[in-house]
Amino acid sequence: MIHIALNADQTHLPIGQDYLAADYTNLTYYFGQVRDPSWPSPFAILSGGNQDDPVHQSDNLQPSLETQMRGYTYFRIDGGHTGVHLFEVGLPYIRNMRRDQSFLAFTNRSYGLNNFSSTGVFNDIGVRGWDHTTIIDETNHYFVQLTGTGTADVTLRRLQNLVHTPGTVYDVLINGSPAAQVTADQYGLVTIPMVL
Repeated sequence: MIHIALNADQTHLPIGQDYLAADYTNLTYYFGQVRDPSWPSPFAILSGGNQDDPVHQSDNLQPSLETQMRGYTYFRIDGGHTGVHLFEVGLPYIRNMRRDQSFLAFTNRSYGLNNFSSTGVFNDIGVRGWDHTTIIDETNHYFVQLTGTGTADVTLRRLQNLVHTPGTVYDVLINGSPAAQVTADQYGLVTIPMVL
């Protein structure tokens, strides 16, 4: 049986009792209390079905990912276990993810599931996503072609070259036209609000 140790990150979490992975995840605490939004994490694909007890697992993690503007897709399905579903549906999303390439996090969305009252997909990057082949990540310039439709705040994550220190101001062009100026927040994250 799989266990998650509370001391999985011994630098930050005290040594303590182990919990069944099926009953507990410390990622919610880890993102909410231990790591601030500047700490890099990969794009996450998570899924929860009725027999996976999403209320006590993925439903607890999703708000932390959202608040910290992390890239994720959460399939909240109306069914049993989600292993095959997660692999079959999630694979197209992660096929083009690379450690040496940035990705986008979408929050404050006008589309898809945005509460736990029903089943569906939070942050469906099949509805609103990006073309990874278009990414230009240079010291003073970043470009990416968005795909799909819908309005969301867009945060640039895992930047490779663009200088993104707190307080840096950027000019934003959308479809080649000046759209806004944005300032990197206290964590150095660059978020463009309400991109259509």
